[in-house]
Amino acid sequence: MPVDFVKDPKLVFLRLDAAIHLHSILEVRLKTRFIILIIGPSPFSNQLYEIGRAISTCLADDVSDT
Repeated sequence: MPVDFVKDPKLVFLRLDAAIHLHSILEVRLKTRFIILIIGPSPFSNQLYEIGRAISTCLADDVSDT
């Protein structure tokens, strides 16, 4: 998320003890154990977005209906 009150990009990685439902954040009903917050100044907005996409791809599970 681009914000102007920080000078350099920051990343916070949280691992919860137990997986929980984040009803107000996620569009799907899945339990979440990891929360990642990435902030930085506006000139870094594209890089912050791409970092978020890369991390979410690494942490995604294959979900099958079978």
